[in-house]
Amino acid sequence: MDDIILSLGSNIGDREKNLKTALYHIIQNPYISLVAVSNIYNTEPVGYVDQGPFLNLCVSIQTTLNPYELLSSLQNIERLMQRERNIRWGPRNIDIDIIFYCDEVINEENLIIPHPRYKERNFVIIPLLDICEKALIPKFKSMIRQEGGVELYRKFNLNELSEEVKRIQNSKIFL
Repeated sequence: MDDIILSLGSNIGDREKNLKTALYHIIQNPYISLVAVSNIYNTEPVGYVDQGPFLNLCVSIQTTLNPYELLSSLQNIERLMQRERNIRWGPRNIDIDIIFYCDEVINEENLIIPHPRYKERNFVIIPLLDICEKALIPKFKSMIRQEGGVELYRKFNLNELSEEVKRIQNSKIFL
């Protein structure tokens, strides 16, 4: 099994529900195990700024899927949740990015790992601090950009997530 870091974001509709729904679909994959989930952060948009704020979080997973299979699985979740890709860095109900896949370095047209802009994005670095190994914290803290734009929205933990997922599963409401 390999350790992977994913970043999830949403700024359309019920942002928190969108994140939880995406997490539900991720952990329903029998080849993926959830290891850790960060707190949820309210963040200012980056790139295309004429849009509402995002909610973001990071998760650590283990998987037997290779990076390409994982990407395909995550893109299927985005499609299932009816994500539209009209404007680069524009509004979206869900965005799921692979930030790290173990120590893999991949530089292809459709897949770049580590994510090429994670160091520039507080909305990735700050949630990452919640779930990364203590030895990595100084490295990631040094990457935090001073502009800010990230504030704690809601503390989140695996036990709470498990209860939320059970409620989603029992209600059969996935989108």
